[in-house]
Amino acid sequence: MVDKSAFEVIKPISQGEAQRKFAQILSKAVYNNEAVRSFIHRESLKKFDNAYHVLYGKVKNMEVEAGVTFKQALDVYAEDVNTLDQIEKSAPLINIHIPDMAYLGGFSAEEWDISDNHVGVVPDLGNESNTVFGNGDSVYALLSTEVPTNPLLVVKNNTRVVLRSPATKSSEAVYDFVDDCYNPAYNTTSTKSKYYHEKYRADTVGYDMGFEPYLYLSTDVIDQRLIDAYNEKHPVLYPREYLYYDSGHFHKNVK
Repeated sequence: MVDKSAFEVIKPISQGEAQRKFAQILSKAVYNNEAVRSFIHRESLKKFDNAYHVLYGKVKNMEVEAGVTFKQALDVYAEDVNTLDQIEKSAPLINIHIPDMAYLGGFSAEEWDISDNHVGVVPDLGNESNTVFGNGDSVYALLSTEVPTNPLLVVKNNTRVVLRSPATKSSEAVYDFVDDCYNPAYNTTSTKSKYYHEKYRADTVGYDMGFEPYLYLSTDVIDQRLIDAYNEKHPVLYPREYLYYDSGHFHKNVK
């Protein structure tokens, strides 16, 4: 018998709808399959773009267990055999992000107990309130001002890479970093000591540290939010988190 689905034209959908569909599928998979939870956990710790990200198009053909790829594991919970292809075609950079809330005593990739199947999955649609899915069902609404403390996976587009060439039947998709700062190959000790371990002062911009001036940007070309985030003496949030959550609001446009 001929599989008619193989000849169907896959119609694209909006990126928001793609993220919502993917979140629902993923929520079922992580609830019912510990191998999927283990795979996402393992891949997120690699921090391929210097964040706890799992880029679907990059890992979909990797095995979560013997003889079963990540895509095949998700396909079990999809509407039909074309759903994941439709999602990837519509949102080629669809990505699983694990928020790091360890500094608040909350959930983080490093401390994720994968034996617990109660994992929420939320599509980041840029709304004031987003639906969190659990085993395919809507379980609660997460406000943009709330910091999650329970296990939570965020489905969103990856903004640290671009798609150079899509996957074909004979080759994998190829991605490029939008900036070298997201490429772990540049995570050298000397780079970290110069840019992260020295005290940043907006007035001196490093000129009193003994480093060559060309290593530093002038303050007039630095986004004021970066300066404010560093100088903010927040009792809980670190500078990077202050960029996201200052004044109790989540900045959706910060990468």
